[in-house]
Amino acid sequence: MTEPTLSWDQPAWMGAIQAWIADQLQSGGLRLIGPLEAVHLRPWSAVVRAPIEDGFAFFKACTPALGWEPALTSRLAAVYPALLPDLLGADHARGWLLMRDSGTPLRALIRAEQSLERWRAIMPIYAGLQQRLAAQASSLLELGLFNRRLETLPCLLDDLLADLDSLQVGLPDGLTPAEVERLNSVRGQFA
Repeated sequence: MTEPTLSWDQPAWMGAIQAWIADQLQSGGLRLIGPLEAVHLRPWSAVVRAPIEDGFAFFKACTPALGWEPALTSRLAAVYPALLPDLLGADHARGWLLMRDSGTPLRALIRAEQSLERWRAIMPIYAGLQQRLAAQASSLLELGLFNRRLETLPCLLDDLLADLDSLQVGLPDGLTPAEVERLNSVRGQFA
């Protein structure tokens, strides 16, 4: 099976995003002051750092399966701006985001400190956001988010267990036939 070619693998991609980033920055009174730098290029997303006059902005491109992220981020930024980095631009159709740098990534701080203590302050805020958003579940699903609500999980498990190619049954990094059989035996209990 051939993987689809992702836009960030295309030679013209960096030029296209540079023009878009410059337009978004200009509309916010900012400007790009140096070359773009790829931070990571993964199968599900690409992140590029853009130097601006007072620091950096970060561009993110999502694969089509995760293309709802700009719409969700735009919604959250409009309703809960204090909980997100400044949103400088979003293209919902292309799955693109541009946000101001918000400092050292949490994973880097945790790694440096060798402590999960920072999560104590963050988790109640995150849980509170989820609780406030629960009442908006239907409108969030309309953005294209995955439906992982409790009542959908048994059918999702059934679909996963039926997809033997994805489970890579019998392959070195996959499940063994015995593991698949064991998972199938507890489907009713899971439901």
